[in-house]
Order: sequence, then structure tokens, then C-alpha cells
Amino acid sequence: MISRILFAGALAVFSSRAVVAGPCRPVSSIEASYSTTLVVSSSTEAQSTETLETSLTVPTTDVTTSTVIEEATTTTTDGLTTTESATTANTFVESATTTTMAYAVPTSFKLLADGSDANGLTVKSDGDMGNSLVLGELLGYEEVIFSFQEETGYVQYDSKDLCVYYGDSDPAARVITCTTVQSGRTFPLSCEKPSSNQLKCTTPGKMCFTAGSDPIAGCSPTDEDWTQFYLRPYVSGSFLLYLGNGNAMADELDAMDLKAVDLRLEEAKDS
Repeated sequence: MISRILFAGALAVFSSRAVVAGPCRPVSSIEASYSTTLVVSSSTEAQSTETLETSLTVPTTDVTTSTVIEEATTTTTDGLTTTESATTANTFVESATTTTMAYAVPTSFKLLADGSDANGLTVKSDGDMGNSLVLGELLGYEEVIFSFQEETGYVQYDSKDLCVYYGDSDPAARVITCTTVQSGRTFPLSCEKPSSNQLKCTTPGKMCFTAGSDPIAGCSPTDEDWTQFYLRPYVSGSFLLYLGNGNAMADELDAMDLKAVDLRLEEAKDS
């Protein structure tokens, strides 16, 4: 009897231990992750798309502002992540104000031929009143330095003004050094204040003629200002300077062998 009881007790103890120390049961695990993209780990396919827009201002000059916009697209499919980006640049240009500086007339300057056969040659004088101005090499003539008189519009050298002398029925008048007493054939040369390095001058158009033995020429206006400079071949490769009718007929110019030319100012440097 006692042995049965002991056997039964031992069996009960063994059974309770068996219950406590029974086989391990599997514990369910939970996996969590944090990411800026969506990762799909199951067999179900999913797709996530995110769009990022950023704005960047690039400093530029005072007149230009540039804005760059980037668009980045991230796509995740079956655990594979791809990124595509596109950049768009917009440029806005503001209008700029241009300031034109007025031409500064040199205090003293040379006059040079601009164009024609005398291109680059300087205007010269012998200093005598009533004599012609020439370009090129001529005995007794030297390069002179001119100045512009803004009050009168005259061009002068050595305090001597320039004039024109009208010939008989000529389409142009010869440029000379003014005389103290002017006749009907002479007239002061009037010039515009230079707005560039080109000298622009004018004189009233006149047709002059000598009536018989009368020493005083008779001149009549042509109702047209003469504004075109001309050169006429002289001696030893030199040229005489004229101012005449810019609309003169070709045969009139050919009769005097006149060729149109411009006069260019060049600042006189101190030597």
C-alpha cells in the first residue's frame, strides 16, 4: 500500500515537472523598420512615389535673377528603389539703361583726311592770310594745331579764323585763312560743335562771277547750304581743301577734279 502511494506520488511529481518543462512553443516576432522609402517584404507588389521640390536662388548681377527648380522622383518596386531628377532653369533679365557720354572736344587738335587719296594726311598752312589750306607735302607749309571756338562756331589756328573763297560759278569754295578785310567772295567758315571726331562745317551756297572790268564780284545765293568737304589735286602730290555742294552734279565735280572727303579730329599731344 505504501509502495503504491509512493509510486503514485512520484508519478504526480514527474507529471508536474513534465508540464513545467514541456517542449518550447514558438514565439511570434515583429519586425519594424523606419525609412524614407517604402520597402515591401511580402509577396504582394506595391509601388510608392514621392516628389521633392526645392527652390534655389542663385545670386547674379544687378540686372539678372536666376531661379533653379529641381524635381526628384523616387520610385520603389519589389524592394528596388530608383530615383530620377529633372532640373528646370528660368532666367529673368531686366532692361539695362545705357548712358551715352557726350564727346569731349579736344582743346587743341589736328585735322586729318578721312578717306580719299589723301587718307591720313594732315591739314597744313603757310600762315599767310588769304592763302589756301593744303594736305600733303608742300614747300613752306607746316602742320597746324586748331581749336574750336564754341561762342562763334569758328575753327582757328594761331588766333586766325578759317574762311572760304568762292570762285566763278564753282560748286565748291576754297578753304583759306581769313583776311582782315573780307570781300564778297569770302565768308567765315562756321562749324558745329563736334559730337564725334568728325568735323562738320557749313557755308552759304553762292554762285559768283566777275562782271566785265568790275573788280568786285557779284554773288548770288543758291538757297542751299554747302556742307561737304572736297579735295582737289595740287602740286607735288598735295591737295587743296574745299567746302562745297554735297548735291553737286558729277560732271561739275569732275570739271574741277573734286573728290569728297571727311575731316577727322585728332587730339594734339604735347611734345
